[in-house]
Amino acid sequence: SMWYSKTEQNIQRLYRMAREKAPYIIFIDEGEELFSKRQEGHTDTSGTNQLLTEIGGINQSDGVLTIITTNRVDVIDEAARRYGRLGATYKIEIPNENGRKEITKIHLGRFGREEILEELDLDRFVKETEGLTGADIAGVISKTFLERYKDIRLKGQKQYKLRTENFLKTLENY
Repeated sequence: SMWYSKTEQNIQRLYRMAREKAPYIIFIDEGEELFSKRQEGHTDTSGTNQLLTEIGGINQSDGVLTIITTNRVDVIDEAARRYGRLGATYKIEIPNENGRKEITKIHLGRFGREEILEELDLDRFVKETEGLTGADIAGVISKTFLERYKDIRLKGQKQYKLRTENFLKTLENY
């Protein structure tokens, strides 16, 4: 109908499918975009309202778990945070030095090419990443690989090596 938007239909369809295939987890990133505090003059909340209806429906044991992440919990509307909807909040801290080291190893391993890591002072790199999230560290590593690969391709070389300096240069510009 003209009063029922595509957004509402898509949300309803998603939850119907999830209930049919339960147990099911629906993961929504950047939840602040959907659940921001309502402000005067902001009238298009139909998608948000439909999502709140689906999350806080009568049948809480339908086998569907909705997980929403945000970096801005302060802007999430209280209606979304109440019990029966998004009732639990878990804060995940910035990783400590040991956590950053493990995250770095994981993301370096994604490239599966240890032979290109000629020299990496892992401890130095980890110290320089203080205050970064796991996603930030992944971004620095990916960007370093990409930048170095582009440099090598432009020079026509067949093989390339990455050094600590390559990673630190990316960190400076991150």
